Amino acid sequence: MHAKLTNKNKNSNNNKPYYIYGKHPAVQTLQNPLRKIIEIFCTEEIFNTYKDLIEEHPHEIVTSKQLNNLLPQSATHQGIIVKTNPINNTLESIDLSGENTKIAILDQITDPHNIGAIIRSAAAFNIKAIIMTHDNAAEENGVMAKISCGGIETVPIIRVTNLRSAIDALKKKGFWILGFDGGAKDFISQKALSGKIGIVLGSEGVGMRRLTTESCDLLLKIPIESSMESINVSNAAAIVFYEAYKNN
Repeated sequence: MHAKLTNKNKNSNNNKPYYIYGKHPAVQTLQNPLRKIIEIFCTEEIFNTYKDLIEEHPHEIVTSKQLNNLLPQSATHQGIIVKTNPINNTLESIDLSGENTKIAILDQITDPHNIGAIIRSAAAFNIKAIIMTHDNAAEENGVMAKISCGGIETVPIIRVTNLRSAIDALKKKGFWILGFDGGAKDFISQKALSGKIGIVLGSEGVGMRRLTTESCDLLLKIPIESSMESINVSNAAAIVFYEAYKNN
């Protein structure tokens, strides 16, 4: 077993290699031609099951116990771990020409569980890409990939330095920017979600930042019972994405 396998999956920046684990996320990763596969660690059983996918990449057959040493204690590897890099996407690399194209824009959402769930919903409801900043946002990691259930391989993540500049670039491409905020006056509607739309979601605790809010063309809210102050941002994303999907 190589010494490099003793390190836990800790990222310090958005381009650092990380581990994707679990059969479904790992297989989806191996099937993605845009992914650079650094190395695969798997049990003999998994290798025999997915031999055609695994043998074309650097790989090492190891024991389940050795795989456990690579991950946090609560993580479940199911016999395979793939070491890979995040994919570097840009607005220019994504096809945004469709008249009903929808993009999600995440403002300072830092929980990888929430982002993973948002990515999963985005994949389910045909969101073309997710934009988030390099800083003050969760970095791509194994938890995010696991929660996304393979969605991270089908929904491009675009990292930007300045969210407001990215929103301005979308507007120049014909996008209408909708910000979702519990304090908005208007409720979500089918009419508002038609056409090319950028859907902005802020962090649960703070919401969207002032400059982000000012960049939105319209602020909307999701109707909920008055006894509840808010709902989880990933749940809110699923509701909005579904409503937008009905317009496709």
